Amino acid sequence: MFYDGCIGCHVCETVCSYHHLGRFEPSSSSIEIKKGSEGNYPMIFFNGKDGKRVSCDLCRGLEEPLCVKYCSKFKFKKHLSDIVTAEKNNRL
Repeated sequence: MFYDGCIGCHVCETVCSYHHLGRFEPSSSSIEIKKGSEGNYPMIFFNGKDGKRVSCDLCRGLEEPLCVKYCSKFKFKKHLSDIVTAEKNNRL
């Protein structure tokens, strides 16, 4: 899944892993950012069904998901917030 505006800084992966594991281990977060062939950054949100990554819980218990809170790209932050809200609505 590609999200226009992501700059590939991996902050979202880092804070996500801290939320779930209590340590910075981006390779285990619920989000994966890859460098695309055209310089874009496809973003994948995991649901935990593959057994390799923890399921995104939208930072349950926090006012705002950490991926949104710490997104370093201001214009992308709103887009990411909309993505997270849509994901939350799909789970209800």
